Amino acid sequence: MYEQLRDIIMDDAKTLVSELKTCPMCGGSAEIKCTLGLFRNEYWVECKKCGLRTMSFKMLSDDAKRNATLMWNRRNGKIDD
Repeated sequence: MYEQLRDIIMDDAKTLVSELKTCPMCGGSAEIKCTLGLFRNEYWVECKKCGLRTMSFKMLSDDAKRNATLMWNRRNGKIDD
């Protein structure tokens, strides 16, 4: 059951991947990651090359994946929309 739910959620997250910038540390590509649990779901963005990541955003709203993407894309205190 959790695997099916995770697949559905990650399919939705794939639409945000095209918005992700490269890693500010190494230039590697990034991906949206999630962990599903009984009491909380969390999303973050992580570099595939060096492992740099954002903080985790709890799935209290549908904006968790969007917030993780905005945090990742933030450079020098600015957020590009």
